[in-house]
Amino acid sequence: MIRLYPKPQKMIIDEEKVLPVRGKHVTVVTDNCDVHACMIKLSTEYLSRLFDTSGPEDRRAPLVITLSVDENILEDATGQAYILTNDCSGTISIVGSSANGVLYGVQTLTQIYEQATPNLPKFEVEDWPDYKYRLAANWLQNYEVARWGYDRGQGIAKFIEAGKQRIDWALKYKINMIYLDCSYADFRIQMFPGFSQIASTLNRYARERGIRLMSGGTTAFGMRNRTSYPDGETYPCMGIAYPED
Repeated sequence: MIRLYPKPQKMIIDEEKVLPVRGKHVTVVTDNCDVHACMIKLSTEYLSRLFDTSGPEDRRAPLVITLSVDENILEDATGQAYILTNDCSGTISIVGSSANGVLYGVQTLTQIYEQATPNLPKFEVEDWPDYKYRLAANWLQNYEVARWGYDRGQGIAKFIEAGKQRIDWALKYKINMIYLDCSYADFRIQMFPGFSQIASTLNRYARERGIRLMSGGTTAFGMRNRTSYPDGETYPCMGIAYPED
């Protein structure tokens, strides 16, 4: 049984009808969308990793994947909707309400492929988010927030590489906001040399995938637990203590 996460709004899968894909060369066709748009280029790149899109033209003909944009599909207000279909005729279609929707359709196709290969079942998936922004923190990219660090002493280059892997993981499951760093307004923790390189590189990588990196955390301006507000006694939370209080 194929399980998709998050569960699409509509999903019809007929596993009795299948399209063999292993060993087939695939042609990716873009229609009614800007082939130079970053997310369309990324969609094509992800598909090339998933399928074999190299080789002679005549060998690629048996399977075609079409990518297109129609901003009117599914009355979507978020720009993140998509319709993904495989009628087992040799063509898989991904229509997004934007390039972002197309990219999400590719991620869903990836999940189906990983569970069903070498044969893709007949399917129709319609999906759009209930919430425009979907944030997850601790199990994603929580760096310094609340003292849980993602750093393992591997150096800046490896840290960026690991961060990109986690961003790709978030994209696969359509998480589009990630806590990147804690902004300590009282400057108890000094940022280290190279921090701006990490932040700018990962922010650019994330935004290309429709993901926003958020900065936030425990500061000296009100984000403390108090017995009463606004001036009550503070108390430790999440393993954080303020002895001077």
